Amino acid sequence: MILSLEKYPELQALLATGSEIALENNGQIVARVMPINSTKGRPIAGLLRGKIRIADDFDQTPQDLIDAFLEGSVFPKE
Repeated sequence: MILSLEKYPELQALLATGSEIALENNGQIVARVMPINSTKGRPIAGLLRGKIRIADDFDQTPQDLIDAFLEGSVFPKE
């Protein structure tokens, strides 16, 4: 069943601000109403495709950083 929000100005105003509305029955939430363009909810697969780049050497630790950990003051000497 589809209800027109024109009949429910308060609900329409809440949804326009991006709010999510929970419907409950006897204290238990039975449904959630949220704006269609809401970013809440499940992630959209592929949304950032082509926008993120990971360097080829991402998982290679530079020797100077390794030395800083092993020989520096990061780890106290026993």
